[in-house]
Amino acid sequence: MEVNKILNRAKHLNGLSRDEILDLLAVQDEATLAEIFKVAGEVKERVFGKSICIFAPLYLTNECINNCLYCGFRVDNRLLKRKTLSPDEILKEAEVLSRQGHKRVLLVSAENPKAASAERIVEIVDTIYKRTPLKTISVNMAPLSEEEFGVLNKSKIWAYQSFQETYSPSQYKRLHPKVRKADYDWRFSTMERALSSGIKHVGMGVLFGLYDYKFEVLALTDHINSLKEKFGVYPYNISIPRLHPALGAVLTEAPYPVSDEELKKVVAILRLALPKVDIALSTRESKKLRDEMTTIGITQMSAGSRTSPEGYATPGLEYDKSQFAIDDIRTIDEIVQELNKKGLTAEISYEE
Repeated sequence: MEVNKILNRAKHLNGLSRDEILDLLAVQDEATLAEIFKVAGEVKERVFGKSICIFAPLYLTNECINNCLYCGFRVDNRLLKRKTLSPDEILKEAEVLSRQGHKRVLLVSAENPKAASAERIVEIVDTIYKRTPLKTISVNMAPLSEEEFGVLNKSKIWAYQSFQETYSPSQYKRLHPKVRKADYDWRFSTMERALSSGIKHVGMGVLFGLYDYKFEVLALTDHINSLKEKFGVYPYNISIPRLHPALGAVLTEAPYPVSDEELKKVVAILRLALPKVDIALSTRESKKLRDEMTTIGITQMSAGSRTSPEGYATPGLEYDKSQFAIDDIRTIDEIVQELNKKGLTAEISYEE
């Protein structure tokens, strides 16, 4: 294994081959890992400069038809208080985020065909743009048919986002009993349907901790490269959430735990493999780890996040409505100040 040769090639923004990804995933030596992190940080700065894009999730509903064993929103969870926001409540949430300084939001919805249909999302997006100062809206919602994606594309969303959760078909089947989400192939083909419909930007990711992280990284990059070959585009971002506790979830611990150092290695390898793709890190992770990641390859961070409907309008009352627990509770102002101390620049809006 010639790690130095791989890193020298990666410095020139040439990405990584499948074998090179495997070689870097196998690295355990601390000194070699430190060099991988260093080069990944250099590549990040060369492509993205010192900018970190800031956003916030806005949850529309926690009423879900699925039964994902790791999620607080699962349909069989009797501990969760269910809530679907009305149009006025959605605007109230958006207005709170605007007052906090946010310009860029990610609308998040549990899988609920009635509360979060493509038609309703189009109406919500258009209303937020018209009645608030928010500038960039993306959507994380259930996979749609190509026809439904065509409807969604009528709105002015920046991007559509969906995660495979895990690329292991057998593990996927165990973790997703009941209804539509149990169909691995339907979910795997989501991005093809979205791109075929005309959606311009897509966001991808896996939930680390559900299966072996090395397998997931390789499968994710394989998936991304196959989409690039077919459609000529990379995803606009990759998200790397790690499984954290959720109220009423069946899984109380990750089946395949991923340590902080392993997650840092994941970020570094993805940065080297896909040098021009944004990588996003959520508030699931600790303040310390998130700050470290900004020098390794992260280019997007959520700030002041709440993971429940009405979480911004009713702070402190949202836990029993939340999808998962948050670790980094800093406000957007606190995160911007910390980035500035490190010589980094917080980008609040993200526009072409």
